[in-house]
Amino acid sequence: MIIGSVYIATGLDNCENHQLLKSELEEFGIEVTFDWVKAGAVDQDNDSPLIERAHDDINGVIKADVLIVLHPGNPPTYTSSGRGMHTELGAALATETPVLLVSPTGFGDLKDPKATQAKCVFYYHRLVTRLRATPDNYDDVAYAVKCMIESLGSFQRMVDQYSEMDGAF
Repeated sequence: MIIGSVYIATGLDNCENHQLLKSELEEFGIEVTFDWVKAGAVDQDNDSPLIERAHDDINGVIKADVLIVLHPGNPPTYTSSGRGMHTELGAALATETPVLLVSPTGFGDLKDPKATQAKCVFYYHRLVTRLRATPDNYDDVAYAVKCMIESLGSFQRMVDQYSEMDGAF
């Protein structure tokens, strides 16, 4: 039984963790709206597939109950991979979709002169929940997503009941 849906944003260099988390989520009845990893690499020499992929990725975010951003951590282990995850984060925030930001090492520290990753203001948006987790505990991440989706359903039922009473939020 499907209880909800997510879109998983991360870099190409993190595809293995994407698939690992996807598997954990499926065990809880959570579907991925668009599996860009399964869809494969996009031909960079031709604009048409890039246009289609951009459309598919954003639609995946829009259809999701929750966006999961698998952040690579600090220091980043990639060079050009992962740029799109911030676009997907912006799309989720623009559509008021809750975000679970998952990082194995944290989210930057502006006070640490050795930090290679600065804090991003959007990681602190009211719709973003930050969670430090590694692939070893993605089962816990999947459970947290399940709880997020269930609480969204409870909130929507409350809004619907209130609306039926001619109330307004």
